[in-house]
Amino acid sequence: MRIAAYFIALTVLLGGCTHIRLFNPATPEGRAEVNARSEQRLAVVILASGERADAESLRLDVDEASWIDPGTGEARSAPLSNVLIVRVPNRGRGALEGLAIGAGVGTVLGILAATEGGPLSSLPLAWIGAGVFSGSAIGALVGVATGRTFYVPRHRSRIPLR
Repeated sequence: MRIAAYFIALTVLLGGCTHIRLFNPATPEGRAEVNARSEQRLAVVILASGERADAESLRLDVDEASWIDPGTGEARSAPLSNVLIVRVPNRGRGALEGLAIGAGVGTVLGILAATEGGPLSSLPLAWIGAGVFSGSAIGALVGVATGRTFYVPRHRSRIPLR
């Protein structure tokens, strides 16, 4: 049972997938990537003042970021130079990476369980298979729940993510 607790803790800790992408807000290509990613998703805009704003239909233009506040339906905007981070959910990539990490952790812990001894140690492939399956499932679920991409303007790349 001790191995199962380690297994669940490791998979949950490693399964959360966060990606950081630097972009150049001065170029149309840099803004286009962020606009495309945040178009159909609820993004979070973090401003230099420390304010966090939920943002629907986020659009980065040459000198302004504009969005719809999903809570009030109001149009909001801020100077693009005040945008520190744009956080966008990335559930698909999070699920795939969580699946891979969970399978790796599950394999290692399945091998450990199979070699630990006890009445079921004569079924090492079953332990390894159970570890891979359950690790993959837990990792994928955690990845779906926590997968996200942080878009950081290139000139602000030393900002700690929260």
